[in-house]
Amino acid sequence: MIKRIIVVPYYFKPFGFKYGLFLLKTIWLKDFIAILLNKHDLIEISIPHIKAPILLRLNSILIFEQVFIYEEYRIPIPSHIKPQLIIDGGAHFGFASIYFANQFPEAKIFAIEPSQVNLKVLKENVSCYPQVTVIPAAIWNEKIPLENPRYNVRGGAGFRVSEAKSTTTELIHSITIEDILQLSNSDRISILKLDVEGAEKEIFSNSDNWINKIDMIIVELHDRFKPGCKEAFESATSAFEFQGKYGENIVKIKKIA
Repeated sequence: MIKRIIVVPYYFKPFGFKYGLFLLKTIWLKDFIAILLNKHDLIEISIPHIKAPILLRLNSILIFEQVFIYEEYRIPIPSHIKPQLIIDGGAHFGFASIYFANQFPEAKIFAIEPSQVNLKVLKENVSCYPQVTVIPAAIWNEKIPLENPRYNVRGGAGFRVSEAKSTTTELIHSITIEDILQLSNSDRISILKLDVEGAEKEIFSNSDNWINKIDMIIVELHDRFKPGCKEAFESATSAFEFQGKYGENIVKIKKIA
């Protein structure tokens, strides 16, 4: 409850008092009803300056707030970076993809998401953004079958993958950063955003072939789930400059030669 009270003033900063209060009342009232009924149906939210309404489940409110209330992706972009290709790894319901699509309408965006639970909502959310391509897969360091050994229900987030141990499980497709570059017909990634629940350890442990093709990296590290994530990331990005921490995200930029 204390955390919910703390967030109240942040609704007014991006939207002003009148609409911020309306949005707050709408979400909280529906959240309260959902808790009473033990239901978490989809609701539709319209946000000023965002092209189309956004679908979210009430148990994904915290993720919605990270993107659109706290604006954790409102990161200063150096003048030498002109976003052309953006990768949203661990796209969930597409909130980051939507944010980037409205901020950089000329950029191509690839939203990568392995969870079938999330993909239906993700596709609906980005359906009016032709520059966003949805890929149902998990980013990994090689093309191998993956599985989800444990589903962490946190608004449909927390979907973790690992190398498949058995063919009897429901297999998940993997895709590499090099695969995405090839699909996009691009030789550089302007922004690589990763929120992949620990898979960053594998991704950055085998990144020599593509790390120098990235201009900016936005990553949430998950050493609490998988020790070694930070070490792999720091080793791979030694030629990058630390720009700051935005919410749970660490931002690094490729140094200009």
